[in-house]
Amino acid sequence: MNEAALDIARNAAVERCIINAKFIKAEISGLPQDIGRFDAIIGRRVLMYQPDATHSVKSLLPYLKTNGLVVFQESDSMGSFKNMDLPLHTQAQAWIWDTVAKEGGNVHIGSNLYCVFKQAGLTIAQVRAEVVLQTPETGSDLAWVVKMMLPRIIQSGTATQKEIAIDLLEERLNSERQNADAVFVRDMTFGIWGTLQA
Repeated sequence: MNEAALDIARNAAVERCIINAKFIKAEISGLPQDIGRFDAIIGRRVLMYQPDATHSVKSLLPYLKTNGLVVFQESDSMGSFKNMDLPLHTQAQAWIWDTVAKEGGNVHIGSNLYCVFKQAGLTIAQVRAEVVLQTPETGSDLAWVVKMMLPRIIQSGTATQKEIAIDLLEERLNSERQNADAVFVRDMTFGIWGTLQA
């Protein structure tokens, strides 16, 4: 729904000489009738922002070919385990999830995907979950995510600019991770795919 993001995608397609991609701005439940039917419909971190995820999935099915795949990946805050050795990491993760929740996002959509797909009338092919772990060796993307979400975090009242101290956040997170020598559960990601039977 963000025109600037669509422009980035369009420019990337042109730069890569991709001619079979089309980018349109539309609500999931209000797609143009003439966009065609597809072998697969794929979404990532989309359903968490839909007021009715089941309705959104159902509204996509007329655009799916028989035996086509519907594939979604969504995160779930159930992976936000508090780590006493990494309090700043835990706090940064809380800023992210609290902001999403205040914006109306479903922070438990990942663990609900199975029910959403079943209620939409899809035959489930597979559902799985993966825990994303971060260690001193892997590094962390928390500072980057907080920086990208900073205006949203502040606007939602989740935290203040002073509390976050974005200019020092990455350095502080790196230091905390190195000193604790601990594993941080960064995310719990659920993936599901199903088919529309004839």
